This record gives sequence, C-alpha cells and structure tokens, in this order.
Amino acid sequence: MNKSRLRAFAQLEYKDPEQYLRLWWHTGRLIAALDINYRQKALRTHGLRIHKERREVALFCYGLRAATGNSTYEFADNEASDHDAVFRFIRNGKICYTPVQLKEVVPFRLDANATLKKEITKLEKYPDSQDLVVGFFLNQNGVSELTEIEAHNLKIGGIWIFGCCAPDRSRWFLFGNILSNPQLFEFAHPK
Repeated sequence: MNKSRLRAFAQLEYKDPEQYLRLWWHTGRLIAALDINYRQKALRTHGLRIHKERREVALFCYGLRAATGNSTYEFADNEASDHDAVFRFIRNGKICYTPVQLKEVVPFRLDANATLKKEITKLEKYPDSQDLVVGFFLNQNGVSELTEIEAHNLKIGGIWIFGCCAPDRSRWFLFGNILSNPQLFEFAHPK
C-alpha cells in the first residue's frame, strides 16, 4: 500500500463496531415495529441506504473481530473507486489498514436469480487489488452453497461471507477467507 493511501486512511474517523451495533440493535427493533413499506423498513431507499451499508460494514468488522480474536478492529466510512470502508486493527504491535468493498446477495424477493456464485464472478473486474478485502452480506434464507465457492483466480486480498443465522437476528455467521483455508464462525449481535 502506498504512503499517500496510508496517510489518508490514518486521517479517517474510526468507529467501534460493537458500540455501533449495540445502538443499532435497539434502533432496528423500533424500525421493525413501524407500519411502513418494505423498502423503508429494509433501509432500501436512497436516503436510508447509508445506514444500511454502515450497519453491514459494522457487522462484517465485528465478525472479523470475533473470528480473529483481535478486539482492535474498527471501521471508517470511506467510499472510493475500489472500496466502501476501511478497517483499522493492530497486528504484531503495528497499526494496519484494509480497504473493504461491501457486496450483497439480495433477498429472493428482490431478485429470484441472485446467487453468491454470480456475485463472486463479478469480482473478476478487479485486475490487481491485493490489499482489498470483499465482504458479501448473504441476505437470503436457506443458502447452502458456501462450501462450493471457487474463487482462487481472483487477484484480491480476501473474500468473506456473512449473514444472519437466527430468525430474531441475534446470531450471525462469518465464513472465510475463501481464498485460503476458509472457516465458519458464529457470533452474537451485540445488544
């Protein structure tokens, strides 16, 4: 990673994903109780999209925290041409930064043909992004294709898949890095 990019990442305002998700847990419960249309409730309107994406980034970041046992993971909003956010963490006493691209496998009600495999294939457009990590929010029920994913020819830093595994949205999973020795982790949504 070049020095100017590191300097830019160091200047960002980072958030603790656990604190953010604790606030979101209560806000999400209030939104779920409202009598509003699906697009508003699912934060799929133009004005609410930023909140949906920030929550997904926080979930991914918190999942990595749980999977790695590294409690220093934080996230910053930073939409650029090749990423949506930046994760900051400490490894071996050194501050590290990772640009993160967030993708979604949308619910079947929005696209009956959406699959994780199709979405991963779209990553071939990145010619060489060795420091980029892609997080896929698997926003579908009943998906069992995780172990069938093949993405070894991609030139990116990592691919992780995360999603909900409890009807009340209290339990989540993280699967990855699918580019090398993937493992499945479960974690509780902070309350």
